[in-house]
Amino acid sequence: METSFLQGNGIEALPQFLTSLAIGLLIGLERERNPSAKAGLRTFALVALFGTLTAMLASKTGSVWLLVAGMLLVGSMIIAAYFNSPSEEQDPGTTTVAALLLCYALGALIWYGMAKLAIMLAITTTTLLYFKPELRGMTQRLTRRDLVSVLQFLVLTFIILPILPNQNYGPYGAFNPY
Repeated sequence: METSFLQGNGIEALPQFLTSLAIGLLIGLERERNPSAKAGLRTFALVALFGTLTAMLASKTGSVWLLVAGMLLVGSMIIAAYFNSPSEEQDPGTTTVAALLLCYALGALIWYGMAKLAIMLAITTTTLLYFKPELRGMTQRLTRRDLVSVLQFLVLTFIILPILPNQNYGPYGAFNPY
């Protein structure tokens, strides 16, 4: 994106803040659908902007503690909101708390030049939040045998195969990871 017109106006960081705002609005849009959530569209947008602003201030001052303090502040505020007025549905709000903290971190990630990764993670986060009923239904349909099969596959793929020697091993070299 051409941003040379921003130079010298004191608003060179505007693209980062706009990207952060968009990420916050995206995640907040999904959370707004949940009536028991204590954070919605505006809160998520503000938290993403706060993450970018805190990261900017941390990089300008050279103090990483500003980022840590911001994360603790956001977490404390949303947890306090749930303790202050618990929902009628007895939903502890852990998903919203986690999403809000992630939104803060994504805002910081944008400042540090990883906007594409932050956007991908925001879309993934929104997708996970949106498909809660489908994911819950899928987990309810899994049998013990299905879960054991998934775990066996993961152990073979991510634990056993990487430690095997880099040579033909097994029939037709099937267990050769490289």
